Amino acid sequence: MFCAVTDVIPYIGPWIGAVPALFVGFSMNPKVGILTIVSIMVCQTLENNFYQPLIMGKTMKLHPVTIMLGLLIFNYFFGMIGMIVATPVIASLKIIVEFIDEKTGVGEKFHSLNKKRRTRLSRGGKMKLYLICGKARAGKDTFFAKLIKQEEEKDNNKVCILKLTAPLYSWAEDYFNYDKEKDEKPRELLQTLGYDILQLKLKKKDFLLDYLITTIEVLDNYYDVGLITDGRLVHEIEVLKEKYPNIKTILLTNMKDNKLTNKEKKSSNRNRFR
Repeated sequence: MFCAVTDVIPYIGPWIGAVPALFVGFSMNPKVGILTIVSIMVCQTLENNFYQPLIMGKTMKLHPVTIMLGLLIFNYFFGMIGMIVATPVIASLKIIVEFIDEKTGVGEKFHSLNKKRRTRLSRGGKMKLYLICGKARAGKDTFFAKLIKQEEEKDNNKVCILKLTAPLYSWAEDYFNYDKEKDEKPRELLQTLGYDILQLKLKKKDFLLDYLITTIEVLDNYYDVGLITDGRLVHEIEVLKEKYPNIKTILLTNMKDNKLTNKEKKSSNRNRFR
């Protein structure tokens, strides 16, 4: 009777139920006890390796690992009763999840997105790029980038915002106490870092471009669309167009430039797109 109750517990239930039988067998004599162990092992080997997987696989379609984890979890929270009801509860939850998935298509959408991501990783990705160029306060990232992002996301594309000046802002935050949430844009500092030091002093004219290209190559494996929102100079446009012939360039040249520093105006006038 005890074996019949514990046999409800998959995999380990029969071994629990065998304890009284072994106790009785060895209490009679060692030979009976050994024969009891052999008979239990033969029966459980056949049941666990042939009958039970066949029945579980065809009826409830539950993986053995799923059942074992369920037994451990239910035993931890509910004890012996939990182990008895674990398999039926897991099977019921599986049916409920499959029903919801059938009605809503959530699983199919997730599988589609995951497949799309794996495909991008396997082929290296081909990110669609936008280069939004214009003067300061032209609405490059506050209006046009948001508009493009919304349109691309309607097609279930993952969109990332890219900035040529990302390293400069990172340095400003890490080393010069710039808080982008509270402080005004540190134009003088950015100009000093990007033009005076990188270009004039260190002769690293393409440092920001090289950093951006490396960022694109990395994110290309995870995103479908990249929006470069701070293109301003002819040289930047030419290099990016040469590197990415299919990049879509948006020029905002009719906006009033009223926030440039004197140093920034001097640098920009030398290279400004016409």
